[in-house]
Amino acid sequence: MTEKEIIDKWNQGLGKITLAKMYKRQYNLNIRIMRADIKNRHKGKYINEYEALSIVENKIYKYIRKKINIIYFIKLK
Repeated sequence: MTEKEIIDKWNQGLGKITLAKMYKRQYNLNIRIMRADIKNRHKGKYINEYEALSIVENKIYKYIRKKINIIYFIKLK
């Protein structure tokens, strides 16, 4: 999931825990597909829900901070 997909789904009303579960599922599926190749069978690391939640939260908080800064600078002008 890209940052844009996460923000769009969050704006639609999904919670960050639901987004973390979706992110974890997609990320681990990509790792599983990558490990199917014999050459890469030991590469990549599966993530758990807490790691996925921290990634999703960081992307959401970065978006909120950027949005607040834009609003703040508009008020100054």
